[in-house]
Amino acid sequence: MPSESFPLPPSLEEGRRRIAEALAAGRADAAWQICVALLEGGPQPELFHLMAVVRDAQGQSEQALAFYEGAAQLLPGRADVAYNYGIALQRAGRLAAAVIQWRRAAELAPAHAEAWRNLGLALAECGELPAAEAALARLTALCPDQAGTVRLDLGNSCFQARHFTAAAGYYRQAVALAPDDAAAWCNLGECLSALGESAEAERCLRHAIALAPALDKARFNLGCLLLRHGKWREGFAGYEFRASRLKVPAALAALPVWRGDMAPGTRVALWNDQGFGDAIQFVRFAAGLAARGQVAVAVVDPPLVRLFQSVPGLAAAVPQAGPLPPLQAQLPLSSLGACLALAADDDLWAGPYMPAAPAAPRTKGGGPLRLGLAWRGNFPPAKTPPPEVFEPLLALPGLDWTALQPVSPPWPGRVAPFPAAGGDFAETAALLQDLDLVVTVDTATAHLAGALGKPAWLLLLKDCDWRWRDAGDGTPWYPTLRLFRQPSHGDWAGAVAALAEALRGLMPPG
Repeated sequence: MPSESFPLPPSLEEGRRRIAEALAAGRADAAWQICVALLEGGPQPELFHLMAVVRDAQGQSEQALAFYEGAAQLLPGRADVAYNYGIALQRAGRLAAAVIQWRRAAELAPAHAEAWRNLGLALAECGELPAAEAALARLTALCPDQAGTVRLDLGNSCFQARHFTAAAGYYRQAVALAPDDAAAWCNLGECLSALGESAEAERCLRHAIALAPALDKARFNLGCLLLRHGKWREGFAGYEFRASRLKVPAALAALPVWRGDMAPGTRVALWNDQGFGDAIQFVRFAAGLAARGQVAVAVVDPPLVRLFQSVPGLAAAVPQAGPLPPLQAQLPLSSLGACLALAADDDLWAGPYMPAAPAAPRTKGGGPLRLGLAWRGNFPPAKTPPPEVFEPLLALPGLDWTALQPVSPPWPGRVAPFPAAGGDFAETAALLQDLDLVVTVDTATAHLAGALGKPAWLLLLKDCDWRWRDAGDGTPWYPTLRLFRQPSHGDWAGAVAALAEALRGLMPPG
């Protein structure tokens, strides 16, 4: 299709108007062509700003930042340039640089409410709380009706930065200022849950639901909190309000959701709506579906297909992108707990449901222990400790370490690289079977080891995921897992020290 031709606008002001119209219509490429046409009239400082805005809209972040830098130098007195530059820097993950631009915008235009808002929230995320409060006090002076919203936003920024105690304080201020704000009560409940204040968290979440019964986030957070404490039936019911359950693969979108009253023999596609670890965790319940006379077919990402072909209760496991067998209904794997009405710890574990693995590690006198290490989590980034945290483990004598992830270990010569091609969990399962013990952070490797019935030691955040509960060194989901928790938020060294001490107990004397 030929590209559009844009004549030189009669003035820069007219060009600005046309660019704004094109961007509002979602036609960023057309807006860029108008910028190109404006260049025919010669370079002008304002053009740097316009071209930065358009490149940003096109997703050309590096070029946008270069244009913004030029515009900031050529138009140092323009608050809108500094403000937009800050937005682009934030989007690029350069928050400290964004703070500089938003501070400049606020100084140039003291009535620029959004500059004060962004500055305050960014400072809170960086942990500079007094400066953040000062910036947001300026915003509140400009917009007195936003006092409650400001406290809520401050809480959100602190929560995202994992400053949970500070976040809870701001959320409490928010609900005091706006007691009917269900979102504030919901966020306070989520934050208190991260702090381990479960009873108060539950009260807040139930109050949020009473204020806004359609607030799915509150129902989901309550579900997670209840699951954390083994209240399976109500917890799984709340877990059904997670947003991911709606992301049905296109190939399955026309199928109805499976219901418990469907006829025996119904062919049900089980698909994964969350991470690989969640799929491995919940696929155990395919056997419960089969016990009801249903024909369960796993329709999953390729790395899981070979692994799932051995799972009891599954008639087949096929790749999501390939040809599918005849199917009559669909269900996210993570919904099986609710659909099967699981209610007790005994419902969670009926034994290993992947290929058999050795039952226990070799101990004293049996030669070097063969250990596997998975050191990198996925979301959130806080699941991944800094590489140096693992030094006390790697310094222990008599241990042979192998990487369980297909990336180069950050300890060359001390941890053997992943010995398979990578990308297929069946290969990882075969590797795990040849090890004495698995040491892992909260990632799919932990679920795989548990599903195999393999001894595995799991390093956890203080505010770990609901499936690992609040306390204790075991989990009803995987009896062969041993949990090592951060003693306090961020204290990976403490968790690793406890694990290292336990490892010494497995090693030969001398």
